[in-house]
Amino acid sequence: MRVTDVPRHVPPLPDGRRVSVTSAFRWTLTGLHGIRLRRFKIGGTWHTTQQEIDRWSRALTAMAEAAHG
Repeated sequence: MRVTDVPRHVPPLPDGRRVSVTSAFRWTLTGLHGIRLRRFKIGGTWHTTQQEIDRWSRALTAMAEAAHG
C-alpha cells in the first residue's frame, strides 16, 4: 500500500479522527518513540505493507509494556 493509505489501516485517534498522512510519513522517516515504520519505493511512490504496520505496532506495544513494568 502507499504510505498515503496508512491512515486507513491504523486505528483512529482517541477523538475518532484518522491519523494524518503527515504522521504516516513521519513514522517512516523518524519513527514514533524511535521505532520506524519500514517503507520501500516503487517507481516514484513510497509504500509499506500491512505486515510492516503490524510489526511496527507490536514493537511499539512491547516498548510501552516494558516501560510500564
